Amino acid sequence: MKIGLIVGSLRKESWNKLVALTAKELFPEDVEANIIDISNVPLYNQDLDEDEPNENFKK
Repeated sequence: MKIGLIVGSLRKESWNKLVALTAKELFPEDVEANIIDISNVPLYNQDLDEDEPNENFKK
């Protein structure tokens, strides 16, 4: 079984990351748990949406 752990904080000393690393160690040996890197995922803010779709998305 494979499990992806997502940590919402990008801080190096994040408490959430520490919890994820600890949880990873507690899974049975037959479970592959990996922390998913979200550092390159752009943040979404609906307040920045435009009324019209971006030119790049128009067909």
